[in-house]
Amino acid sequence: MAEQLQLRRGTNAEILAFLGAQGEVVVDTTNNRAVVQDGSTTGGFPAAKLIEVVLNSTATNITAHSGGGQASAVELVATINRITTVAAANDSVKLAPSGPTNVVQIVINDGTNSAQVYGTGSDTINGAAAATGVALAAGKIGIYFSPATGIWRGGTLN
Repeated sequence: MAEQLQLRRGTNAEILAFLGAQGEVVVDTTNNRAVVQDGSTTGGFPAAKLIEVVLNSTATNITAHSGGGQASAVELVATINRITTVAAANDSVKLAPSGPTNVVQIVINDGTNSAQVYGTGSDTINGAAAATGVALAAGKIGIYFSPATGIWRGGTLN
């Protein structure tokens, strides 16, 4: 017979004030992650997201989404991402979902046109509206880091 497992859930603020039993797992609905409790540490220990632990991963030969736009933009999943095809100006890519703990992504535009880089969902880059994104000129390198959920900061090199 199948059994149903039910976990407690709450916002990040609620979990930060919560002291759960040892081994209890709580779902953080703000940051979409599991938080393990030890019975003595208020707030517990958040589980890392893949983007936070896959250090120095590299994706190459990325083709930016033709026609641009955030909704269909190619999601960048590695730490270092090399775009090789930007067929027309403003073809698009989007960063991985932002995180609450210093997520970093590097985007190399080796295409022949400027690419548009977006955040995922409502994530902003340097305060620009989510659906606006930021330009990354051909031949440039963008470095982006997320100091908190919903926020990306970044700039270009060379």
